[in-house]
Amino acid sequence: MKRILASLLALLLLAGCATKTPDNAETNTEQNVETSTDNKTETVITENYSITETVNNTLHETFSYNNTEYDVSVSKRDLTGSYEEITGTIEFSGSEIKTAGSNVTVNGNTVKITAAGTYVLSGTGQGTVLIETDSDSKVQLILNNLTLTSVDNAAILVGQADKVFITLPDNTVNTISDVSSYTAVYDDSDVDGAIFSMDDLTINGTGKLIVYGKKSHGIVCKDELTIAGSVIQISSVKSGINANDAVKLINATVKADAGTDGIKADNSTDDTKGFIYINNSVINISSSDKGLQASAAVLIDSGSITISSADDGINSDSIIVINDGSINIKSSDDAIHADFILEINDGTISVDAAEGLEATIVNLNGGNITVNASDDGINAASKTAGYTPSINVNGGSINVTMGPGDTDGFDSNGNIIINGGNINISAQSAFDYDGIGQLNGGTVTVNGSQITQLTNQMMGGPGGMGGFGGQPGGGFGRPGH
Repeated sequence: MKRILASLLALLLLAGCATKTPDNAETNTEQNVETSTDNKTETVITENYSITETVNNTLHETFSYNNTEYDVSVSKRDLTGSYEEITGTIEFSGSEIKTAGSNVTVNGNTVKITAAGTYVLSGTGQGTVLIETDSDSKVQLILNNLTLTSVDNAAILVGQADKVFITLPDNTVNTISDVSSYTAVYDDSDVDGAIFSMDDLTINGTGKLIVYGKKSHGIVCKDELTIAGSVIQISSVKSGINANDAVKLINATVKADAGTDGIKADNSTDDTKGFIYINNSVINISSSDKGLQASAAVLIDSGSITISSADDGINSDSIIVINDGSINIKSSDDAIHADFILEINDGTISVDAAEGLEATIVNLNGGNITVNASDDGINAASKTAGYTPSINVNGGSINVTMGPGDTDGFDSNGNIIINGGNINISAQSAFDYDGIGQLNGGTVTVNGSQITQLTNQMMGGPGGMGGFGGQPGGGFGRPGH
């Protein structure tokens, strides 16, 4: 009987030990669970990461302006960074690559992901993560304090997928880098970024990503790039961010030190693509060329933007629309330049440049605008054929201070029409226009004295030449959302 009681007591003690959780157990635990389906055993990896959802109540599907709709929509998954289970893990340690789970193969210093799923990348080492899946597959990479340097390619290379998500868990710091010299080609495209994607790419989560583009660009996306909630720091030989279709920045923090353009979107085949969209983001750019450069449009709903650039601070081959935000630019050329239309509806804008604001048509409808310039303060010049250059002021507070010499506060190769606003100009020449000069409303002060009609540096008085046809009416108003 004593032996039976002793055996029962031992079994009870063993059972208690098996179910006890240590006091210092981590909440983010990884388990490899063997499951069998159709006589096939596969490993399911479950792990929980803290990923804070990006919340923004001002988002909309499209940004409509001048009869063009730009797709500025983002998906729920772009904002949440959510996932159901971990498909595989990849751990780097020097030149060694360890993997677990499904759909992951290693060949030399390249680890390939071949199917949709969620994969965790961690460790410190050298290599390339190559994604080659079906064109309708979505792949998510969770960077868990990863430091990865490529040796002969991009560090993260998206060859084919429907979309790839790079997720940065809370409180993680991840570093991605390439090297200064290598030759790599994918599908006839030169691989020229530390992160290089042929398809749509989203970076989300509130962690931090540091990118060194030592060969050329920092992040390259041949499709559409979305950054939602993340902190991105880029140092690059050429562009910090270079995308084809769009760069969408939602609640993002981006700091770029770039050898050419800070952030660039360029699409030569579709007028609705090749745009930069900024909503509630903090952007800080130091560039040896342009700060923000887009072929179609730069669209700013809100945010804080600081740019120091050798060329234009913000440049678009077509339009720039600023609805709100705080913008500070120091530029050796134009602070804000659009070939077609520049429209400012609200916000606080301060620029120090050779020329302050320039476009074929400049519409100033609101906001607090401060311009310090050494050439022209606000300039309407013929950059788009078929439209008369025009500066149209309908509201806002505008302060223009010009440097000495042959400089103009407002300079238009066509018309200057002022319907409202408070304008204060300190300049040797306040106005210079070749077409119509009209002061219909608002308050205009030149060198401390309020005026009631526009003087003309070039033509000696108001009025001048007759009206010109072919331009959009003065002031477009806030774009429809």
